[in-house]
Amino acid sequence: MRASQLFFALTLLLAHAAVQAQAPSWNQLSPDQQQLLRRHEQQWDGMPESDRKRLANNAQRWSTMTPNERQQARRRYRALKDLSADQRQALRQRWQGMDPEQRQRLRRRLQNMTPEQRQQALTRVLERQGRN
Repeated sequence: MRASQLFFALTLLLAHAAVQAQAPSWNQLSPDQQQLLRRHEQQWDGMPESDRKRLANNAQRWSTMTPNERQQARRRYRALKDLSADQRQALRQRWQGMDPEQRQRLRRRLQNMTPEQRQQALTRVLERQGRN
């Protein structure tokens, strides 16, 4: 491949990567994503890029979940919603203090637990946080 062809191909790849890295506009979302995010439509273009990326990624992930995975996600959301602001902050700080490997190990452990076991583990963590 000649240098000019290589340069052109590299330029196209970089341009594609830059577009992919940008947060999507409302019209760039898939119909499924728009349906899931419809309550954000009016303020979408004014939202910070990081929020738009996060919401678009979450909507994409949700659309690929099985009904069972969605049910589990709803259950986890309700459990976290029922926590006090201090408890949520304690969990957030603990999570942020973990390195990526620790987070991955925790994810694997939690995936292998029943909902009841996860709730018991959460209760134990919160009790330990309260003692510290």
